[in-house]
Amino acid sequence: MTAGRMLVALAAAGAVACATGPGPPTGSPAPPDFVLPSPAAGVPGHVLLISVAGLGPDAHRETQGMPMLAALAAGGVVVDGVVPIAPASAQPVHASLVTGRSPAAHGIGGDHPLGEKGSAPELQREAEAIRVPALWNLTREHGLFSAAIGWPTSAGAPVDWSFPELIPARAGEASPDLLDGVATPSLLAAAREKGADAPPFGFPGTARDQLLVDLACEVLVGEAAPRLLLLRLSQTEPALRRFGPGTPEVRAAFAGADAALRRLAVCLDRAGRLSRSAWLVTGDAPVRPVHTRIQANRSLERAGLLVPAPGSRTGIKRWDAFVRGNGGSAFVYARDEEAAVLARRALVEAAEATGAFRIVSAEEMIALQTDRQAWFGLAAQPGFAFADDLRGRALVRPAAARGAAGHLGPAEAFPHRTGFVAWGAGIRVGLRVPTMHQLDVAPTVARLLGLALPGAEGRALIGLLDVPPVAAGSENEAPVVP
Repeated sequence: MTAGRMLVALAAAGAVACATGPGPPTGSPAPPDFVLPSPAAGVPGHVLLISVAGLGPDAHRETQGMPMLAALAAGGVVVDGVVPIAPASAQPVHASLVTGRSPAAHGIGGDHPLGEKGSAPELQREAEAIRVPALWNLTREHGLFSAAIGWPTSAGAPVDWSFPELIPARAGEASPDLLDGVATPSLLAAAREKGADAPPFGFPGTARDQLLVDLACEVLVGEAAPRLLLLRLSQTEPALRRFGPGTPEVRAAFAGADAALRRLAVCLDRAGRLSRSAWLVTGDAPVRPVHTRIQANRSLERAGLLVPAPGSRTGIKRWDAFVRGNGGSAFVYARDEEAAVLARRALVEAAEATGAFRIVSAEEMIALQTDRQAWFGLAAQPGFAFADDLRGRALVRPAAARGAAGHLGPAEAFPHRTGFVAWGAGIRVGLRVPTMHQLDVAPTVARLLGLALPGAEGRALIGLLDVPPVAAGSENEAPVVP
């Protein structure tokens, strides 16, 4: 960061710490008569990429109980369905949303890191685990301010405003303590002033989403407001997992997420910045109903390929082969070829005995551009989902969860899609798009910023945008920012 850039950021940090500015006070409701303004023409002053856990392709319809999203859709762009990456689970998806690359390239192959004792209890956290350039590298390179609020796998990312997703995973952990030394100090101080030391703020839910929206509001109305803001709303995630899609509890959770979007819009409107902002609201992973849990690692234990450790956090002492569950899919890792062959033999027998899943070949895994460290994969049948721990002795058992993500895409036959709505400066009005891919999101965001994202597998969907073209030359040559 240059000296001038640092001075501006420090000045804005003081403003955030004092929680001053034209945004609404913490917790203030949106006015009942709030109406979206007409977007300004040209390049947006702020680009907001907002993910909503489990957001489906029909969520923007007025009958779905998300009036704010419906208003954004009515005045902007709606995609009938977004084709997901493989696996379609939170951490891999969010890495793809900021890189435009598949898990085979960016290296985030599952929600939890893989270790000597199986899957680690914490989610993927460190941005350095992403092996390719992301949007935050692009903005830093071109001198643009950026922010990542509640964004998965963003700890240590080169952003000016950082409040990463660090969910407690072990006894005695607290979210503010995990964020100490990682989050931007002024944001952590502001979060603590808003009560973030209380446990509900550290886990997906209404309280956490309200906190993240408050923090996003404050940085967006400050003097060093980011050109790019990444925000994740996750209060829908526990409802989808616990109750399953289509239930009243899930509908209420999506209404809460919609209210969070509205509060952020009101904040920007009061600051006079809403019409000059571009909003891209996307789902992360489609969630399907679940009734049965698959404990595939029991097959590997019986084959002598892993040793359990009862009472430990992971339930595993060591392994020569291991099944890392993603929900609707799982990937199989092995120390060597011999272990992989034995694991496949054991899992073929389990698949035939239970009818709960099928083997996904190495060739299919390569075609899906998924985790290259896995030897092969497993795909659950409808209603089934994988776990990677060792609770109970049975291979299959009734599932406590009623919903699961993590299914395999992006084959064209994959029937499940996520939602996507775009609105604001630089976005066309009244446009319906049949389909897009999750890998197209990051290049499209980059184009809104007047840049090109080097190495992206996806493409900027210029038909959605009303901004000047990037400088002439290679698709991977980033032009000078206007």
